[in-house]
Amino acid sequence: IRLGPGVHIDDDVRIDVEELVVGAHSKIEARCLMSAMGGQRCRLVKIGEHSLFSHDCKSLLPVFVVGDHTAIHNHTICNGRKPMVIGHNSWFGQNCMLNAEESLTIGNHVGVGAYSSVYTHGYFGDLLEGCQVFKVGSVNIEDDVWILGSYNIISPGVTLGEKSLILTGSLVTRDVPANHSVGGSPARDMT
Repeated sequence: IRLGPGVHIDDDVRIDVEELVVGAHSKIEARCLMSAMGGQRCRLVKIGEHSLFSHDCKSLLPVFVVGDHTAIHNHTICNGRKPMVIGHNSWFGQNCMLNAEESLTIGNHVGVGAYSSVYTHGYFGDLLEGCQVFKVGSVNIEDDVWILGSYNIISPGVTLGEKSLILTGSLVTRDVPANHSVGGSPARDMT
């Protein structure tokens, strides 16, 4: 356990990790959980300086890395069986769902609106049981992406290019090129 100066961890926080690193002046608020799925122990949680993991958030990942000056607001769930890496100076509104069934990489200066979801998998059931939908794919959100407003969904295997803009209420099922804007369900180019 390595805690920088000025770190604040509220009451009723459960941390079940092999290695915990929290940078200077970061805060983990009440009723947060840091562990791994299936009762496993998380290998690494690393939170940068001046960052926030707000109340009632959950991280159920084998590796969870968050950069400096990043805020993850209340009731956000980060889960999956692969590593999740979030860059510096990013912001996540309340009640977001960030899934890393396959790797999820989020760059620097990224904003994700409240109630938005990023999925690296789409399946229920088993292929042998007749599941018709089965997709697992890494998601890469590059630097300076803004997932505007609320209720956006990013599908498995998608890359959001640098400085792209996702408009409120969008369902993104394809890659978004750098410097492009998309919106709708399914999202289409509105640049």
